[in-house]
Amino acid sequence: MICGAVDLNKIGVPRPTQENGSKIVFTTRSKKVCRDMEADDELKMDCLSTNEAWELFQNVVGEAPLKKDPEILTLAEKISKKCHGLPLALNVIGKAMSCKEDVHEWRHANDVLKSSSREFPGMEENILSVLKFSYDGLEDEKVKSCFLYCSLFPEDYEIKKEELIEYWINEGFINGKRDEDGSNNKGHVIIGSLVRAHLLTESETTVKMHDVLREMALWIGSTSGKEEEKQCVKSGVKLSCIPDDINWDNDLKGIPGKFFQFMPSLIVLDLSHNRSLRDLPEEICSLTSLKYLNLSYTRISSLSVGLKGLRKLISLDLEFTKLKSIDGIGASLPNLQVLKLYRSRHYIDARSIEELQLLKHLKILTGNVTDASILESIQGVEGLVRCVQRLRIINMSAKDLTLNTVALGGLRELEIINFKISEIKIDWKCKGKEDLPSPYFKHLFSIVIQDLEGPKELTWLLFAPNLKHLEVLRSPSLEEIINKEKGMSISNVHPPDMTVPFPKLESLTLRGLPELERICSSPQALPSLKDITHCPKLSLESFQDTSSKKTTVGEQSSSSVSAAVQLRQLRVSWWSSKITIIIIEKKLLCNLLNNNEKGDTFEW
Repeated sequence: MICGAVDLNKIGVPRPTQENGSKIVFTTRSKKVCRDMEADDELKMDCLSTNEAWELFQNVVGEAPLKKDPEILTLAEKISKKCHGLPLALNVIGKAMSCKEDVHEWRHANDVLKSSSREFPGMEENILSVLKFSYDGLEDEKVKSCFLYCSLFPEDYEIKKEELIEYWINEGFINGKRDEDGSNNKGHVIIGSLVRAHLLTESETTVKMHDVLREMALWIGSTSGKEEEKQCVKSGVKLSCIPDDINWDNDLKGIPGKFFQFMPSLIVLDLSHNRSLRDLPEEICSLTSLKYLNLSYTRISSLSVGLKGLRKLISLDLEFTKLKSIDGIGASLPNLQVLKLYRSRHYIDARSIEELQLLKHLKILTGNVTDASILESIQGVEGLVRCVQRLRIINMSAKDLTLNTVALGGLRELEIINFKISEIKIDWKCKGKEDLPSPYFKHLFSIVIQDLEGPKELTWLLFAPNLKHLEVLRSPSLEEIINKEKGMSISNVHPPDMTVPFPKLESLTLRGLPELERICSSPQALPSLKDITHCPKLSLESFQDTSSKKTTVGEQSSSSVSAAVQLRQLRVSWWSSKITIIIIEKKLLCNLLNNNEKGDTFEW
């Protein structure tokens, strides 16, 4: 395995050509090395499946120990699973256990791997030290610190990218500078570096650390095992009481005031998911260096008086709490850049807007709105323009509602719940600016609409071209998602971006829509769709292009195949007696007749 680019000429290896008929095969853990070596083909080697890992482990251990005692076989399977498909770990641990035929030795090995796997014989020198080459190859100490920080999360934890970047900023690993929509590009660059080094795996919005790599990071964090007292990480182990090494579970009911007395240098405090925590002591004001405070998913109902002392606080997360008021927050926390109130019991009103205007450095805001005039006011306040990233519009009634793509240009997630309205309009005009920014919600990737009364279509969704998840529930008047005529009028104004509706949509949930007949008329729509749940009157012709055969029950006709070419799951809920059969690339998608059961799923 190579950790950096190798000059083949210097080591006397001729480059492969058609003339000499040679090939060079190399292995590396870094995608950058592949680029630097100008590799013609790259083959990614994933971790082994559970069955493959178990087969390899048995081969390495050998038959003798496994046949000695039935309990050994059971323990061996558990130990194999703890390697999480990593061949290196399976080989090293398997070889170490191959000579052990006493069940007590296997029990001890299982206990060691469960509590502190680095203490397992051969773990440090044969596994952690080898994996450390990838860590050593990271470009600088800041990136290394960012990687080690990921080990503080529990095993198998899906870490939200934006949340992780917030931690890095407040810990001082990276600069807190954000672009106009609140994003920190440097943070995403570092995540990309760690993914390319195969130190993290990523999904759309989260990253994850392999358990063995996490163990390696904890080992490095303790100065490669030389200073065990340097840090204590027991996240995710569900402790029921505070042990001698001081760590605790997520069931705090209260915090004594003296607890914070000797923590003047504390920068990050995460108390999230302590669902019994109702308040904070006034003595929290002694945390004069605190920059990040996460109280989400607690029962906090009011802001502690002590928060006034947290003058350096940059990020405050109060999502999913019982908080009802943010009075005084503007004067108390003047340096606040991130304020999250989504799904709390606080609804932004005129007084709240005054408080928010006092936060001159605010970059990210999430919250809830129940009044159309308040939402209009938010969009008109210069200090709040582009700050809103997550918005919940709930229990609102209005003749119409206008959403401005400039004022809400930073919006990522939108929920519209229990809403009575005739029409939702989109405005892309910006006062005082001749050069208009993009007339779309370019960052909006998730929309949930529930209990909507009034509109027959949702053509305004075309202004969210990067939408990946759409959920529309219990909206009785809805007949179509995209109206053809309205869609064409929008396309005529902004043709470059409107060629294909919903080009990135992956997940579509439509439930409780008795009048819905079609999604849109474009034959090329929904090219990225992977999952759909749909309704009684919805025709599957909504997804068709020109190359398929379509058969309706009881008649033969030729039409176009589904344009949802990546569709992998179809969930049909409360369908009518007549349903279309569609064949995609000679595979039967759906054939249902007179079946009124709920929620059947067909996968292929």
